[in-house]
Amino acid sequence: YETVPAAVDLMLRCKPVYEEMDGWQEPTCDITRLEDLPPKAKAYVDRLCDLTGAPLGLLSVGPKRSSTLRVAL
Repeated sequence: YETVPAAVDLMLRCKPVYEEMDGWQEPTCDITRLEDLPPKAKAYVDRLCDLTGAPLGLLSVGPKRSSTLRVAL
């Protein structure tokens, strides 16, 4: 299925699809602009947007409130 089935019996037969991506070792918590993300982190975020079909609105890059990037839609 491409979407989550409404019926529980169908949901129980679904198989997850895993996709591996390269990680990054650079810290992101002090980043204040999306374009300053490490390239592999940006690729990860872009892939999530592709998979969900949703534009990016907010991105948390660390635990603080100031570590949340607002992305212009």
